[in-house]
Amino acid sequence: SLKKAGKNFAHATIYMPVSYHIIEKAIEKIPASNKNHFIDIECGKGRALAVAAHYGFKKITGIEWAEKLSLDAKKNLDLTKTKFPELESELITGDAATYAIPANADCIFFFIPFDEARTAILISEIVSSE
Repeated sequence: SLKKAGKNFAHATIYMPVSYHIIEKAIEKIPASNKNHFIDIECGKGRALAVAAHYGFKKITGIEWAEKLSLDAKKNLDLTKTKFPELESELITGDAATYAIPANADCIFFFIPFDEARTAILISEIVSSE
């Protein structure tokens, strides 16, 4: 069903969520003072977003181009917010490679979101946002 997602499908990789072990180990290394805004590029069903909330991020943003995965992420984010009602969150269904990185983002996460060409665009956007 993801093949119907549009032009970005040609740049997509197979859907594979990050393991809890990997995301937890990565987030554990982030100082508490840098846990303000977590952005997950191509967030899939929102696993990393939920983990970021559990590890103390104040705001989480997920970006996902595939509408079906974005809908699943929304459901999972709603469940996460029941445990963390003060959590600010945003879920964007759209092209993450052209997403304007906000100045308050202090953690940008992506786990095999798309091919090298789209990743280069994303990295360029991240660098230019500094």
